[in-house]
Amino acid sequence: MKKKICLMWLVISSFVLINIQLVAQTSKAESILQKYGFNLNCEGTISKVDNNELSIVPDEMKTDGRSMVQVSVNLGPSVYLPGTYGGRFYFSENPNSNLLANRILSDKIVVNGLEFIKEYWVVYGGAGGWETVINSYTKQNGNYYTISLQHSFIFGMPGTMEGDKKVSKEDFIKQALSDMKNNSDQYVKSYDNILSSFTLTY
Repeated sequence: MKKKICLMWLVISSFVLINIQLVAQTSKAESILQKYGFNLNCEGTISKVDNNELSIVPDEMKTDGRSMVQVSVNLGPSVYLPGTYGGRFYFSENPNSNLLANRILSDKIVVNGLEFIKEYWVVYGGAGGWETVINSYTKQNGNYYTISLQHSFIFGMPGTMEGDKKVSKEDFIKQALSDMKNNSDQYVKSYDNILSSFTLTY
């Protein structure tokens, strides 16, 4: 079956402009964003969200219809929380927000010579619904390049019983973090493969 290669050019001035051209070929989908931009390799469907954001649905994530990888270029660090926050949350604009308590863990990693901050967000939205996001970003030449995995790793309401044990919110968070750090999980593997392909084009 033929794969689609997405060739993208990114021009950043006062804002980011992305033009997308789809070309059918028998190789993995590759997004190439040139001036002030980056390269990403992935197999799947890539679509433009707005002038500075892309949505990638890798082939491994198409079955559940909800999971995706978000890629954005912004002037500040951020995380995409559509279910609980209503959109993209910018840390620098909200340094005292209670939402920051949901950033459970933060690591530093190096991807092709570039230092990234890799974060694990676990946000309870009520009624048993959780937003769990692996959020990685790097600052290069004044811009923040953010690559995030949007996937529901857990579901359940704190305080419910499992056998003779009441499951606390902390129990759910620990389980979510364990799942998000499981490198053998197909969603984590797919995300890590995309993240590891990140290179700047200049």
